[in-house]
Parts: sequence; structure tokens; C-alpha cells
Amino acid sequence: MGKVILTTEAFKEWKVASEFKNFFLTRGLDINIIIFNKYPGFFIIECSEKDSITLAKLITNTAILIRLVKKVIPIIYEFNVSSLNDVIKNVIDFLKRNFEFLKNCLTYLVRCEFRGFRGEYTIEKEIGKFVKENCNIKVSTSNPECVIIIQCVENWCGLYVGKYRESYLRYRV
Repeated sequence: MGKVILTTEAFKEWKVASEFKNFFLTRGLDINIIIFNKYPGFFIIECSEKDSITLAKLITNTAILIRLVKKVIPIIYEFNVSSLNDVIKNVIDFLKRNFEFLKNCLTYLVRCEFRGFRGEYTIEKEIGKFVKENCNIKVSTSNPECVIIIQCVENWCGLYVGKYRESYLRYRV
């Protein structure tokens, strides 16, 4: 199942989500939309028929709708957490099993965004330390070749690890 996080202007998420739902229905794809009322402008699109990268490509190639969206982040791994340490452990475990995502990168950047609890800097620092020690890659805050993006909503987290300049990723560092 593909999952993509999107952000839009606050309190426009219902309208934008509805537009995407109609867009995908006309193309024969049934999607599920998860909207979090506590976090205006934030929603998730799920599709059982497409993987996350393909779904993100479809979203970013919708010329009319993409202008309404600020961020498009495909989720390649998801997990539930109850503490900051759970986030660190899950991301490091994923990276240990999937070093190929960072194999051809010379520079990287870690970015975390949490909705429902705080601790972004702690997570970025710990994950960055792990990558630096185990992958021999340099940090670049202005123009990273690869990114590790962690998006958490309450006790759910989604992770994207990959090239920063991909056409399907819409995210400013």
C-alpha cells in the first residue's frame, strides 16, 4: 500500500483532499484520505493499488492540483511509537537494513516534523550521528543530495529516505 503525506494551506485540507479523491476516481484509482482535524493543512493519501513513490509521482504530475500543495512526501516505511527513543530506534533499525537508500549519496540531511509531541532536534541529532558514523556521508543543510524525512502524527510515524532532488518529492530543507 502506498502512502503519501501532503500539506496545504491550513483549513484547506478537506477541499484539496476532495479534489484529489475526484482526480484519482476519474483515473480508476480508489484512494483513502486520512485527515487529522487537530492538525490543519495536513493529510495522508493511501492507495492499495500503487506504491508510495508511484502515488507521489501521480500527485506531483497533476498540474492543476499540485499548486494547492506545499509538501508531498512518499512514505517508504511506517511505524508506531510511544517515545522519542522509539522513533530513533525504528529509524536506525530501518537504515541498518536498508543502507542502499544512502549508498550513492555524498551529502545528506535529516529533517523531523512532529505533530502531537516535541523533540525534532533530538531525533535529527541522533539519526545524523548514526549516519555520519556508519555511512561516511557529510551533512549539507543547504543542498543535500539525500534526505531522511521523518513525519510523526501522535503515535504514528512515516519515513522517507532517498534523493532530495526527485521530481516526486516536494519538500524544502
